[in-house]
Amino acid sequence: MEPFTVTTYLESLVSRVAADLISIYSGQAGEHGLVFPRKRDGLRRISEQESKHLFLQHVRADKRFCYSIETPTTQTYRQKGTSDMSARIDLTLVGGAGQPCVNIELKAHNCGIEGIRKDLEKLVREDAIGIWFHTLERGDRVQSLLDMFRLAFGQLSAYLGTSKTSFLISICSLEAKLLYWRWLTLTGQLDLNLAAIDDVFQASALSSGSWQMTRFGSDGSGDQMDAVGACKIPDTPYKGKCAREGFFIYAPSIANDTYMHLSSRGGSYRIRNFYQTKAARASEFRVPGYPNLESLRTGRVIAKWLPVTTEDSRHNLINQPGYWYDRIRQVNQQGFAGS
Repeated sequence: MEPFTVTTYLESLVSRVAADLISIYSGQAGEHGLVFPRKRDGLRRISEQESKHLFLQHVRADKRFCYSIETPTTQTYRQKGTSDMSARIDLTLVGGAGQPCVNIELKAHNCGIEGIRKDLEKLVREDAIGIWFHTLERGDRVQSLLDMFRLAFGQLSAYLGTSKTSFLISICSLEAKLLYWRWLTLTGQLDLNLAAIDDVFQASALSSGSWQMTRFGSDGSGDQMDAVGACKIPDTPYKGKCAREGFFIYAPSIANDTYMHLSSRGGSYRIRNFYQTKAARASEFRVPGYPNLESLRTGRVIAKWLPVTTEDSRHNLINQPGYWYDRIRQVNQQGFAGS
């Protein structure tokens, strides 16, 4: 596997865990041998234990991190009773120096605002990147879960003012075969942190396209990105060359009549407009005043992001302009439908 950034690795990790869970839920025999157990009434018992097992399987196979289970926290908490004591993190990825790099909290179903608040407090106060992985059986519960997140964060304002941590919030809907995910990046300033939280968990967050959504195939083995929002992704380097990514983008301040192609690797990017000619090579450019991908994402220049498909990635941007000319027209028809 080609080395890439920590954030890209974590995104891949939660996607693979979700794919496995959905495959198991759909009755497919997985390579890990895991099944959902049956309760006395015959219904499947779905809990966070299945996702914990799958996270461990993938982390062991990837050999990128060591890990610990039920890791004692560095801070003390009063979550029960009257005494302050260490709490426990479900799963921690440990770096080469033996220091915690990523804390992972796992939940399932509707666990209530207080259940969310307690585990969010641990992620906020511990000095490491965080993953929240939440398993839902039904897809119609996602927005209500986001509402509970917003209320739970509202009870943590005493700790949000100094937090500079990034969290990968991921929600796996088994029946709908969907994974919703988005980065929440805190900057150490209370007003900005509260605004970031409101942006991620507001009532219109899902419909606005700001969450990324991965739809898995009926066999649970493949996935397709349905929508990509302009979410903030922390710049946490991991040794090695970054993976190349491609998107169809709509940036009306640059071209209001067509989608364009954006290719990126690491923090750099290039945009090409294939709409004007089918035979000639499309010239590449960057947007003045936006020197890197992060500035482009946060600058709200791009209104819509659509990922390229696996078939698209087989075609060269320079030597096959005819393919991209036709493909952009197809994307335009889909993207502007109903506008």
